[in-house]
Amino acid sequence: MSINVSKLSSIEEIIRQRMSEGYVPGASAAVWVDGECVYETYAGIAKHDGTPIGPETIFRLASMTKPFTAVAVMQQVEAGRLGLFDKIEDYIPELADLRVADKDETGAVIGSHPVPRPVTLMDCLTHSSGIACGKTQELVYPNVRIRPGETLADCVPRYKDILLDFDPGTKQFYSPLAAPDICARIVEILSGETIDEYFKNHITDPLGMTDTVFTLSEEQRSRLAEGFNREGETCVPAHMSESGIFNDLPTLYSGGGGLFGTLNDYCIFANALATGGQGILTPESIGEIRTPRLSPTIPGIGRGFNWGLLVRYCAHTSRYQPLPPGCWGWSGAFGTHFFIDPARRACAVLFSNSLAARGSDSITCRDLEHCYVAALNN
Repeated sequence: MSINVSKLSSIEEIIRQRMSEGYVPGASAAVWVDGECVYETYAGIAKHDGTPIGPETIFRLASMTKPFTAVAVMQQVEAGRLGLFDKIEDYIPELADLRVADKDETGAVIGSHPVPRPVTLMDCLTHSSGIACGKTQELVYPNVRIRPGETLADCVPRYKDILLDFDPGTKQFYSPLAAPDICARIVEILSGETIDEYFKNHITDPLGMTDTVFTLSEEQRSRLAEGFNREGETCVPAHMSESGIFNDLPTLYSGGGGLFGTLNDYCIFANALATGGQGILTPESIGEIRTPRLSPTIPGIGRGFNWGLLVRYCAHTSRYQPLPPGCWGWSGAFGTHFFIDPARRACAVLFSNSLAARGSDSITCRDLEHCYVAALNN
């Protein structure tokens, strides 16, 4: 093993430091190497009444749902039903004839023009589609997004009214929900299953992930971490939806967010991707997910990263990105983070429940990465 396991204790030390600074009320973290858990820690509280975080604690995964969508897409590719460069309009005809915003020098929308080429699945998987991102998403997306009682089948066709922020493939700008939802909807169409059914039947059940779901049972809800936020240097209670990231839309089974899960469940998922697929994907398909796809000169790419399929690929080490080149993973808005180190068949996962922890650019994400790098035997 090329990891000094004794040095991983610094993970709990930095978690407790961030607790004292008010970033998180606590967190759980683990490192697995070649299918074995070599480090695990639980610190702080999960609920406002002081209930401690433990192995049974359930967290909101938010955008750490996206890698599940990437796996589902590649399963359809393996089955020969889908190509990564297929046009999305071939599966969702309503998304033909999309239009792109024209902007003035201030960024204000002053008109539109037809897309110069059709949007592809690859555009959606690499956040280079222009769909529901940037300032233009504020114009239309709130009017076409999911509504109470609807499903992806209901709302995704309405995305035809969204003005793209840029010509497809010319920039990179994160699409939090719409582009991953298009990917998920295509999986639904090809499989005949809703995305929640698909994840259960083809990912979570085969791997034995019993607590990773879109809809919590009453027993699971009792284990859900409550929300916190930071005021000054104090961590204080805050409202966070019991329905993932959607407090009024329990029927939204999104490709971009909404799953719940425990630390151990996500470690099982990440370990499968770190060790060859464990039956849910072939090693070749995992290679497709982690392969960097965009030109490093494209606007929006920088700080040592690129995009694989709905995952961040670490292109080179930098002040903002301490992991070895080739590592990949993603994060969630409420303090969840994971990465895979394919050279060492290792994965690391961090779960918290704080609005202050934020997503991939958060201090807690970098903490986990720095601690892991410090434990490598170079």
